[in-house]
Amino acid sequence: MMTDFLKRKSCWLSLGVVVLVDQVTKGLVELGWWGGVTTINPGFAFGLGIESTVAQTIILALGWGLIGWILLTHFTKKYVYVGLFLGGGLSNLIDRIIWGGVRDWLSVPLMGMQNNLADWAIAIGLGGLLFDVWLRRK
Repeated sequence: MMTDFLKRKSCWLSLGVVVLVDQVTKGLVELGWWGGVTTINPGFAFGLGIESTVAQTIILALGWGLIGWILLTHFTKKYVYVGLFLGGGLSNLIDRIIWGGVRDWLSVPLMGMQNNLADWAIAIGLGGLLFDVWLRRK
C-alpha cells in the first residue's frame, strides 16, 4: 500500500500545490493584495446552471471521489495530470462548502467571464489526459 502511495506522490504533490496556490491567491485577491475582484459563482462550469445546493455539493464531492479513483487506476503514468485535475476540483469543492460557490477572480479576455487558478488546473490536467489517450490510439 505504501508503495502505491509513493508511486503516486507526484499526483498528491500536484494536487496539494494546486489547492494551496488557488486558495492563497483567492485570499490575496479578497484582501486587496493582488489585482482582480472576487465574485462568488454559485453555478457550475462557467457559471452555467442553477445555484448549487447542499445536495448538489454532496453529489459533486462523491463524483469527484469516483472520478479520482477511476483516473488513478487508469492513468498509471500520468499522475501529475491527474493531480492537477483533482486538485482543481478539490479547491473548487472547498469553496462551495465554505463560501456557497466558487470564488472566481481571473477575467477571461473577450469572453466576459471569470475563473480561477483551479479552473486552469482542471483544464490543463484534462487536456494532458486527453492528449495521452490520443497518443495511445495512434
